[in-house]
Amino acid sequence: MRIAFYTLGCKANQFDEAAMKQVLEGMDVEFVPFNNLADIYIINTCTVTAKTDYQARQAIRNAVKRCQMQQSGSYKSKVIVTGCYAQVNKEEIKAIPGVSLVLGNQEKAKIDKYIGDFPENGDSIIKVSEIINVSGFDSIEIKNFGNHTRAFVKIQDGCNSRCSYCIVPYARGKNRSLEIEKVKIQIERLLEQGYREIVLTGIHLGTYGEDFCHGGNLSRLLQQIETIKGKFRIRLSSIEPLEITDELINVIASFERIAPHLHIPLQSGDDEILKKMNRNYNAGFYKDLVAKLINKIPNLNIGADVIVGFPAETDDQFKKTYMLINGLPLSYLHVFPFSKRALTPAAFLPEQITHSVCKERSSILRELGEKKKLEFRTRFIGKTMSVLVEEKKDRETGLYKGFTENYIPVLFNGKNEFKKKLIPVKLNRIEGNRVFGEINISLYSEDTPLYLKHRLP
Repeated sequence: MRIAFYTLGCKANQFDEAAMKQVLEGMDVEFVPFNNLADIYIINTCTVTAKTDYQARQAIRNAVKRCQMQQSGSYKSKVIVTGCYAQVNKEEIKAIPGVSLVLGNQEKAKIDKYIGDFPENGDSIIKVSEIINVSGFDSIEIKNFGNHTRAFVKIQDGCNSRCSYCIVPYARGKNRSLEIEKVKIQIERLLEQGYREIVLTGIHLGTYGEDFCHGGNLSRLLQQIETIKGKFRIRLSSIEPLEITDELINVIASFERIAPHLHIPLQSGDDEILKKMNRNYNAGFYKDLVAKLINKIPNLNIGADVIVGFPAETDDQFKKTYMLINGLPLSYLHVFPFSKRALTPAAFLPEQITHSVCKERSSILRELGEKKKLEFRTRFIGKTMSVLVEEKKDRETGLYKGFTENYIPVLFNGKNEFKKKLIPVKLNRIEGNRVFGEINISLYSEDTPLYLKHRLP
């Protein structure tokens, strides 16, 4: 049985795809690329914006077309849709001709139980439970992460916050965390498979452990991970500003294995807009937090999410966002035009901003983001960094590629034997938006990791 996957959205969704593949490996299956002919197409969706809904529908219709190309006699390939869009808009997806099965986020972990559950008359089936009632964390121990150089471990799911623009709590349910010992076992299994970077991911990562009756938090988890033997590094996915405590800062600064890279959503630099967003911090808090982090970890790469065109956002309020970001030592931006999401309070606010204004403001911030990115990367030219060498070469140049510990992408000449290893690379020059370097083989050791959190050689 040939199965093709297509996954949209966050790192948690990418982990979910790997988990579904592992569950299905117990059956007689072959995984094929999504643009190939397959017996079953599985689209793992995202619903964070209207654009991702559109991309999901496109992927579904493309899969349906491939199904129609190969239907003959009694043979018919099937289309399964799961993920966050399926969770909150199951009837909308069911209405798309050619969809055989709609699975919710809780059901996707048991996809092997549903894979043959197709009606003979061609109708579609919905298997979507009320995820808001789900408690506890269903753990699937991943043995490998396909052809990826780094592996993700989902340590948390769900969100108890209610940002006024966000549909994620309706799609992912309440906050729930994976027990510390299970996280450690998962990491150890992946290290045995040769992975040298593990990305800890979740929907609201900074709330890890809040649901434990015995206590626990992200800082204590990282302290336990530090006891695992081996040459590897840990990278954290997005963390909300209010969850970055002094304890967590000290842990990140102190432990060599934790990569000096944080993604901290800002969303707006205007206090009134932040209040309407229900973000529970102000611009001054964010500014002070970034200053504290850079003071403690000078080489830290800090990225941020920003939403433009939130309802009633004025030119002056947008300017405050621009000025705040311009004055902060951020190194990249993810800019999102405001997108109305059903069920969220912000969708019903008056003075919705026009598409043209959102587009203009997005362009202005993205240009600022590129400037910030160049400024940050320029700081490290002439420095030797620890780079995890990717499995695949860069298509355009044919060079090897990888990311430094503080998430700078670098291109360089290398050898196949360095793939999936942490290699010292000197950053030499920037051409356009690309950084080029060379391996400093005299510093290379199989046993000694190379980290530059606090010092520059």
